[in-house]
Amino acid sequence: MNPLNKFCDSVGHKDSVKFGLIREKRFIFLGAIALFTVVSIVTSVGIGASSLSESIKTKNRLSTIEEESNIALRNIRELKQNAITEKRIYKQFNVMLQNLTEVVYELKDELQFVKNTAPKAMKAISLITTRLHYTKNQLLDISRDFKDKKLNIKFLDLFNYTVSCGDRCPPQYWNAINCYHDPVRSMILVRYTMKLINPNMHVMSADVFDLVTRVRENGKNLLCHSEYIGPNAMLYDDTKRCAKPLKGNPKESTNLVLVNKEMECTDKESFVTRSKYWIRGKCEERDSVDIHEIVQIKSALQYNYIYCASLNVTIFNREIACPHEVFVL
Repeated sequence: MNPLNKFCDSVGHKDSVKFGLIREKRFIFLGAIALFTVVSIVTSVGIGASSLSESIKTKNRLSTIEEESNIALRNIRELKQNAITEKRIYKQFNVMLQNLTEVVYELKDELQFVKNTAPKAMKAISLITTRLHYTKNQLLDISRDFKDKKLNIKFLDLFNYTVSCGDRCPPQYWNAINCYHDPVRSMILVRYTMKLINPNMHVMSADVFDLVTRVRENGKNLLCHSEYIGPNAMLYDDTKRCAKPLKGNPKESTNLVLVNKEMECTDKESFVTRSKYWIRGKCEERDSVDIHEIVQIKSALQYNYIYCASLNVTIFNREIACPHEVFVL
Protein backbone atom coordinates (compact mmCIF):
# COMPACT_ATOMS: atom_id res chain seq x y z
CA MET A 1 0.00 0.00 0.00
CA ASN A 2 2.81 2.32 0.63
CA PRO A 3 3.57 2.71 -3.04
CA LEU A 4 -0.03 3.43 -3.68
CA ASN A 5 -0.39 5.93 -0.90
CA LYS A 6 2.40 7.86 -2.53
CA PHE A 7 0.16 8.94 -5.33
CA CYS A 8 -3.39 8.04 -3.92
CA ASP A 9 -4.69 9.88 -0.93
CA SER A 10 -6.30 7.69 1.76
CA VAL A 11 -9.94 8.72 2.64
CA GLY A 12 -12.34 7.72 5.53
CA HIS A 13 -16.01 6.72 5.50
CA LYS A 14 -17.19 10.21 6.21
CA ASP A 15 -15.38 11.69 3.32
CA SER A 16 -16.54 9.11 0.91
CA VAL A 17 -19.83 11.12 0.36
CA LYS A 18 -17.75 13.63 -1.46
CA PHE A 19 -16.89 11.09 -4.04
CA GLY A 20 -20.43 9.47 -4.29
CA LEU A 21 -19.13 6.19 -2.92
CA ILE A 22 -21.90 5.70 -0.27
CA ARG A 23 -24.73 3.48 -1.36
CA GLU A 24 -27.60 1.77 0.19
CA LYS A 25 -26.96 -0.81 2.90
CA ARG A 26 -28.19 -3.54 0.64
CA PHE A 27 -25.05 -3.00 -1.22
CA ILE A 28 -22.78 -3.53 1.80
CA PHE A 29 -21.88 -7.02 0.83
CA LEU A 30 -21.18 -6.01 -2.72
CA GLY A 31 -19.16 -3.11 -1.43
CA ALA A 32 -17.20 -5.45 0.77
CA ILE A 33 -16.51 -7.65 -2.14
CA ALA A 34 -15.51 -4.73 -4.28
CA LEU A 35 -13.27 -3.44 -1.54
CA PHE A 36 -11.66 -6.83 -1.17
CA THR A 37 -11.11 -6.96 -4.88
CA VAL A 38 -9.55 -3.53 -4.88
CA VAL A 39 -7.36 -4.45 -1.94
CA SER A 40 -6.35 -7.65 -3.65
CA ILE A 41 -5.51 -5.84 -6.79
CA VAL A 42 -3.57 -3.26 -4.87
CA THR A 43 -1.81 -5.98 -2.96
CA SER A 44 -0.95 -7.76 -6.18
CA VAL A 45 0.25 -4.59 -7.74
CA GLY A 46 2.34 -3.89 -4.62
CA ILE A 47 3.85 -7.33 -4.64
CA GLY A 48 4.59 -7.05 -8.38
CA ALA A 49 6.06 -3.61 -7.94
CA SER A 50 8.15 -4.83 -5.04
CA SER A 51 9.34 -7.77 -7.09
CA LEU A 52 10.15 -5.46 -10.00
CA SER A 53 12.03 -3.15 -7.68
CA GLU A 54 14.04 -6.00 -6.24
CA SER A 55 14.75 -7.25 -9.74
CA ILE A 56 15.95 -3.83 -10.78
CA LYS A 57 18.11 -3.59 -7.65
CA THR A 58 19.55 -7.02 -8.32
CA LYS A 59 20.20 -6.14 -11.91
CA ASN A 60 21.83 -2.88 -10.86
CA ARG A 61 23.90 -4.72 -8.30
CA LEU A 62 25.00 -7.28 -10.89
CA SER A 63 25.91 -4.45 -13.25
CA THR A 64 27.88 -2.81 -10.46
CA ILE A 65 29.65 -6.08 -9.65
CA GLU A 66 30.44 -6.59 -13.34
CA GLU A 67 31.81 -3.08 -13.61
CA GLU A 68 33.84 -3.55 -10.47
CA SER A 69 35.06 -6.86 -11.81
CA ASN A 70 36.04 -5.21 -15.09
CA ILE A 71 37.74 -2.45 -13.16
CA ALA A 72 39.48 -5.01 -10.99
CA LEU A 73 40.59 -6.99 -14.06
CA ARG A 74 41.77 -3.81 -15.72
CA ASN A 75 43.67 -2.88 -12.59
CA ILE A 76 45.15 -6.37 -12.47
CA ARG A 77 46.24 -6.08 -16.09
CA GLU A 78 47.69 -2.65 -15.38
CA LEU A 79 49.46 -3.98 -12.31
CA LYS A 80 50.77 -6.89 -14.33
CA GLN A 81 51.91 -4.53 -17.07
CA ASN A 82 53.42 -2.26 -14.41
CA ALA A 83 55.20 -5.26 -12.94
CA ILE A 84 56.65 -6.09 -16.36
CA THR A 85 57.60 -2.46 -16.88
CA GLU A 86 59.15 -2.28 -13.42
CA LYS A 87 61.04 -5.47 -14.09
CA ARG A 88 62.37 -4.02 -17.37
CA ILE A 89 63.21 -0.74 -15.65
CA TYR A 90 64.92 -2.63 -12.84
CA LYS A 91 66.96 -4.59 -15.38
CA GLN A 92 67.89 -1.40 -17.21
CA PHE A 93 68.71 0.22 -13.90
CA ASN A 94 71.03 -2.69 -13.04
CA VAL A 95 72.75 -2.34 -16.42
CA MET A 96 73.11 1.41 -15.92
CA LEU A 97 74.34 0.87 -12.39
CA GLN A 98 76.91 -1.63 -13.64
CA ASN A 99 78.04 0.81 -16.34
CA LEU A 100 78.18 3.59 -13.79
CA THR A 101 80.26 1.39 -11.51
CA GLU A 102 82.69 0.69 -14.34
CA VAL A 103 82.88 4.42 -15.12
CA VAL A 104 83.52 5.17 -11.46
CA TYR A 105 86.36 2.64 -11.38
CA GLU A 106 87.79 4.09 -14.59
CA LEU A 107 87.56 7.59 -13.14
CA LYS A 108 89.18 6.32 -9.98
CA ASP A 109 92.07 4.85 -11.98
CA GLU A 110 92.38 8.02 -14.05
CA LEU A 111 92.30 10.14 -10.93
CA GLN A 112 95.01 8.00 -9.39
CA PHE A 113 97.02 8.31 -12.61
CA VAL A 114 96.61 12.09 -12.56
CA LYS A 115 97.54 12.12 -8.89
CA ASN A 116 100.69 10.13 -9.61
CA THR A 117 101.70 12.04 -12.72
CA ALA A 118 100.63 15.56 -11.70
CA PRO A 119 103.91 16.38 -9.88
CA LYS A 120 105.95 15.12 -12.83
CA ALA A 121 103.71 16.99 -15.27
CA MET A 122 104.02 20.19 -13.27
CA LYS A 123 107.78 19.77 -13.15
CA ALA A 124 107.89 19.14 -16.90
CA ILE A 125 105.71 22.18 -17.59
CA SER A 126 107.91 24.28 -15.33
CA LEU A 127 111.05 23.07 -17.10
CA ILE A 128 109.52 23.71 -20.52
CA THR A 129 108.40 27.20 -19.50
CA THR A 130 111.83 27.98 -18.10
CA ARG A 131 113.49 26.59 -21.21
CA LEU A 132 111.26 28.66 -23.51
CA HIS A 133 111.96 31.80 -21.50
CA TYR A 134 115.69 31.04 -21.56
CA THR A 135 115.55 30.36 -25.32
CA LYS A 136 113.74 33.64 -25.89
CA ASN A 137 116.49 35.56 -24.07
CA GLN A 138 119.15 33.69 -26.01
CA LEU A 139 117.51 34.56 -29.32
CA LEU A 140 117.41 38.21 -28.32
CA ASP A 141 121.16 38.17 -27.60
CA ILE A 142 121.85 36.28 -30.84
CA SER A 143 119.78 38.77 -32.83
CA ARG A 144 121.61 41.77 -31.37
CA ASP A 145 125.03 40.27 -32.14
CA PHE A 146 123.93 39.19 -35.61
CA LYS A 147 123.05 42.79 -36.46
CA ASP A 148 126.66 43.66 -35.56
CA LYS A 149 127.91 40.90 -37.89
CA LYS A 150 128.89 38.72 -34.96
CA LEU A 151 127.89 35.11 -34.47
CA ASN A 152 127.07 34.43 -30.84
CA ILE A 153 128.13 31.02 -29.57
CA LYS A 154 124.67 30.74 -27.99
CA PHE A 155 123.33 30.16 -31.49
CA LEU A 156 125.25 26.90 -31.84
CA ASP A 157 124.47 25.92 -28.25
CA LEU A 158 120.77 26.46 -28.94
CA PHE A 159 120.84 23.81 -31.65
CA ASN A 160 123.34 21.60 -29.82
CA TYR A 161 125.95 22.03 -32.55
CA THR A 162 129.66 21.73 -31.87
CA VAL A 163 132.32 22.96 -34.27
CA SER A 164 135.04 20.47 -35.10
CA CYS A 165 137.89 22.94 -34.66
CA GLY A 166 137.31 23.15 -30.90
CA ASP A 167 139.65 25.55 -29.09
CA ARG A 168 141.48 26.39 -32.31
CA CYS A 169 138.58 28.65 -33.41
CA PRO A 170 137.57 30.87 -30.47
CA PRO A 171 134.00 32.27 -30.68
CA GLN A 172 135.21 35.86 -30.36
CA TYR A 173 136.60 35.55 -33.87
CA TRP A 174 133.37 34.37 -35.50
CA ASN A 175 131.76 36.73 -38.00
CA ALA A 176 128.16 36.32 -39.19
CA ILE A 177 127.34 36.73 -42.87
CA ASN A 178 123.66 35.79 -43.29
CA CYS A 179 120.98 33.45 -42.05
CA TYR A 180 118.10 31.69 -43.90
CA HIS A 181 115.12 29.84 -42.47
CA ASP A 182 113.19 27.26 -44.53
CA PRO A 183 109.94 26.44 -42.63
CA VAL A 184 108.87 23.90 -45.29
CA ARG A 185 111.90 21.69 -44.78
CA SER A 186 112.42 22.83 -41.17
CA MET A 187 115.95 24.01 -41.91
CA ILE A 188 118.11 26.93 -40.85
CA LEU A 189 121.12 27.89 -42.94
CA VAL A 190 123.75 30.14 -41.39
CA ARG A 191 126.85 31.43 -43.14
CA TYR A 192 129.71 32.68 -41.03
CA THR A 193 133.49 32.88 -40.98
CA MET A 194 135.92 31.97 -38.24
CA LYS A 195 139.64 32.30 -37.59
CA LEU A 196 141.69 29.21 -36.86
CA ILE A 197 144.37 29.52 -34.22
CA ASN A 198 147.65 27.64 -34.59
CA PRO A 199 148.53 26.51 -31.05
CA ASN A 200 152.18 26.10 -31.99
CA MET A 201 152.62 29.74 -32.97
CA HIS A 202 152.74 32.72 -30.66
CA VAL A 203 152.97 36.44 -31.18
CA MET A 204 155.69 37.91 -29.02
CA SER A 205 155.97 41.61 -28.25
CA ALA A 206 159.29 43.32 -27.80
CA ASP A 207 160.05 44.49 -24.26
CA VAL A 208 163.53 45.88 -24.84
CA PHE A 209 166.32 46.18 -22.26
CA ASP A 210 168.58 49.18 -22.33
CA LEU A 211 171.91 47.49 -23.05
CA VAL A 212 175.26 49.11 -22.33
CA THR A 213 178.70 48.41 -23.62
CA ARG A 214 182.07 49.33 -22.10
CA VAL A 215 184.15 51.45 -24.44
CA ARG A 216 187.49 53.22 -23.89
CA GLU A 217 188.02 56.28 -25.97
CA ASN A 218 190.44 59.10 -25.57
CA GLY A 219 191.68 57.59 -22.33
CA LYS A 220 188.22 57.55 -20.80
CA ASN A 221 186.09 54.62 -19.70
CA LEU A 222 182.71 55.06 -21.29
CA LEU A 223 179.42 53.22 -21.13
CA CYS A 224 177.63 53.33 -24.46
CA HIS A 225 173.94 52.47 -24.77
CA SER A 226 172.61 50.12 -27.47
CA GLU A 227 169.30 51.21 -28.99
CA TYR A 228 166.87 48.61 -30.42
CA ILE A 229 165.37 49.55 -33.77
CA GLY A 230 163.96 46.15 -34.74
CA PRO A 231 160.29 45.06 -35.06
CA ASN A 232 158.02 45.44 -32.07
CA ALA A 233 156.62 41.91 -32.48
CA MET A 234 157.54 38.61 -33.98
CA LEU A 235 155.80 35.33 -34.73
CA TYR A 236 157.43 32.40 -32.96
CA ASP A 237 156.95 28.76 -33.95
CA ASP A 238 157.38 26.30 -31.09
CA THR A 239 157.85 23.27 -33.30
CA LYS A 240 160.47 24.85 -35.54
CA ARG A 241 161.86 27.07 -32.80
CA CYS A 242 162.17 30.00 -35.13
CA ALA A 243 160.78 33.51 -35.44
CA LYS A 244 159.45 35.84 -38.10
CA PRO A 245 159.15 39.62 -37.67
CA LEU A 246 155.67 41.13 -37.71
CA LYS A 247 154.54 44.59 -38.65
CA GLY A 248 151.94 46.60 -36.81
CA ASN A 249 150.75 46.44 -33.24
CA PRO A 250 149.99 42.85 -32.18
CA LYS A 251 148.09 44.04 -29.10
CA GLU A 252 145.23 45.38 -31.21
CA SER A 253 142.30 42.95 -31.15
CA THR A 254 141.44 43.75 -34.75
CA ASN A 255 144.89 42.84 -36.02
CA LEU A 256 144.89 39.56 -37.93
CA VAL A 257 148.07 37.59 -38.37
CA LEU A 258 148.02 35.50 -41.53
CA VAL A 259 150.51 32.66 -41.62
CA ASN A 260 151.40 30.45 -44.55
CA LYS A 261 151.60 26.74 -43.91
CA GLU A 262 155.23 26.76 -45.08
CA MET A 263 156.40 29.80 -43.14
CA GLU A 264 160.03 30.76 -43.64
CA CYS A 265 161.44 31.85 -40.32
CA THR A 266 164.80 32.66 -38.75
CA ASP A 267 166.43 30.97 -35.80
CA LYS A 268 165.40 32.75 -32.60
CA GLU A 269 168.90 33.34 -31.29
CA SER A 270 170.15 34.78 -34.54
CA PHE A 271 166.98 36.84 -34.87
CA VAL A 272 167.50 38.53 -31.49
CA THR A 273 171.19 39.15 -31.96
CA ARG A 274 171.02 40.52 -35.46
CA SER A 275 173.21 43.59 -35.61
CA LYS A 276 170.88 45.42 -37.94
CA TYR A 277 168.30 45.68 -35.15
CA TRP A 278 170.75 47.47 -32.83
CA ILE A 279 172.51 50.80 -33.17
CA ARG A 280 174.96 52.55 -30.89
CA GLY A 281 173.38 55.22 -28.73
CA LYS A 282 174.83 57.90 -26.51
CA CYS A 283 177.95 57.27 -24.43
CA GLU A 284 178.66 58.46 -20.87
CA GLU A 285 181.61 58.28 -18.57
CA ARG A 286 181.42 55.29 -16.36
CA ASP A 287 181.65 57.23 -13.12
CA SER A 288 178.81 59.56 -14.08
CA VAL A 289 176.28 56.79 -14.75
CA ASP A 290 173.92 55.93 -11.89
CA ILE A 291 173.79 52.22 -11.04
CA HIS A 292 169.98 52.27 -11.21
CA GLU A 293 170.22 53.27 -14.85
CA ILE A 294 172.01 50.00 -15.59
CA VAL A 295 170.20 47.44 -13.47
CA GLN A 296 166.95 46.26 -15.08
CA ILE A 297 164.60 43.49 -13.93
CA LYS A 298 161.55 42.28 -15.89
CA SER A 299 159.11 39.53 -14.79
CA ALA A 300 157.44 37.23 -17.28
CA LEU A 301 155.47 34.15 -16.28
CA GLN A 302 157.39 32.49 -13.44
CA TYR A 303 160.78 33.92 -14.38
CA ASN A 304 162.77 37.07 -13.60
CA TYR A 305 164.88 38.47 -16.42
CA ILE A 306 167.82 40.47 -15.09
CA TYR A 307 170.34 42.76 -16.76
CA CYS A 308 173.25 44.27 -14.82
CA ALA A 309 176.18 44.41 -17.24
CA SER A 310 179.41 46.09 -15.96
CA LEU A 311 178.30 45.49 -12.35
CA ASN A 312 178.69 42.75 -9.80
CA VAL A 313 175.93 40.63 -8.22
CA THR A 314 176.03 38.64 -4.99
CA ILE A 315 174.47 35.17 -5.09
CA PHE A 316 174.60 32.94 -1.99
CA ASN A 317 177.18 35.24 -0.37
CA ARG A 318 179.31 35.01 -3.45
CA GLU A 319 180.01 38.10 -5.50
CA ILE A 320 180.36 37.56 -9.21
CA ALA A 321 180.50 39.82 -12.24
CA CYS A 322 177.24 40.22 -14.14
CA PRO A 323 177.21 38.77 -17.65
CA HIS A 324 176.92 41.07 -20.62
CA GLU A 325 173.60 39.49 -21.60
CA VAL A 326 170.23 39.21 -19.89
CA PHE A 327 170.08 36.18 -17.61
CA VAL A 328 167.11 34.41 -16.02
CA LEU A 329 166.41 33.58 -12.39
